[in-house]
Amino acid sequence: MPKDQPDVFLMQHHHPMNFGAPWLTNLNSLTLNSITTLSVLLGVCSRMPSIENLHLNFGTTGPGIDRNLRSVNMPLLTSLDISCPLDISLTFLDHITPAPGCNLHLFSNVSGSLEIMTPAEVDSAQRIIMKFAKNYFSHRGSTSFFLQISPETISAADFCPKVGPISTLHPRFEGFRITIYDRHTGRLPPCLFALFLGTFVPAHCVKKLILDSTYIRHALVPVFTDFLAMMTAVEMLGLTTDGLEFINSLPGVHFPLLKTIIWIPCYTSESPDNDNMESLIINFLAMRRKIGMPIETLDFSPCTYLSVPMDIQILEAEAGLRVVWLQGVYGYRREYVCGSGRPEELPTTISRSHLSSVHG
Repeated sequence: MPKDQPDVFLMQHHHPMNFGAPWLTNLNSLTLNSITTLSVLLGVCSRMPSIENLHLNFGTTGPGIDRNLRSVNMPLLTSLDISCPLDISLTFLDHITPAPGCNLHLFSNVSGSLEIMTPAEVDSAQRIIMKFAKNYFSHRGSTSFFLQISPETISAADFCPKVGPISTLHPRFEGFRITIYDRHTGRLPPCLFALFLGTFVPAHCVKKLILDSTYIRHALVPVFTDFLAMMTAVEMLGLTTDGLEFINSLPGVHFPLLKTIIWIPCYTSESPDNDNMESLIINFLAMRRKIGMPIETLDFSPCTYLSVPMDIQILEAEAGLRVVWLQGVYGYRREYVCGSGRPEELPTTISRSHLSSVHG
């Protein structure tokens, strides 16, 4: 072994090895895909004080949870990406202290005893997640909130993530995102939804809300009703058909400052996107105009090459409404002001039968 320790910046580890080598103290980026127990993992972390980026990709399994775990201070850790069962993830997070403002991406499956969480387990999980959330958001001026909901998954973040699975190709993950899923029973415990909704940007500070949902269970309606009622600063709202249907069903007036709707296409078999999208949009726009809070912009840009998925001519009564879309294979940005009397500017609407054939 040479006297001088080499400068090791990045190491990806897929097989068992000895982490006792003194030169590993200089490591600042580490990816682990396998390790035996949490005590071993925490021991590794304690011997690597220079770690800034840590990726733990254990999938649906993970290290064993042993007793009498040590707590580890990781003063330089600014990016943590962890993928393993929720109980293992929470136990690990509970025993480390990262750098101020540390980014977190938690991607966990619910398994074993956590399929039915006790009140004590819920309180413990909330305490652990809140520790990391407060550490992150106290150093960020985040005003965006992304929420994705399905029967088997809840994903929440302070940004709109890129499409695709978790990736270890980038040495640093930025942002704060929690994704919890249960593909075994397909039913996440309702307590998890309430738990993770309360760990992000303070609701009254959110200006951009993306609600990407395919299904909101009846038992969760009170949770989301209370949560959305606190979002009084929202100016931009991204919705799927299910999300808009849910918003339309809520009593009272929400989002008093809302000016822009961003349409998020959804083509899953459970989604009623192609059946009642137009009527939902028309009713929502009319309701907002009636209460003196009209929508100024309807943005179909996320529909990309599909152009506009509805007939804009039926929106002519919404005088002044600006409709935005992307046109052509190169995605040229176009817009039309309703009531302007210039039908030649309207795009060609993609038929519902065509959408069904493309995404069926």
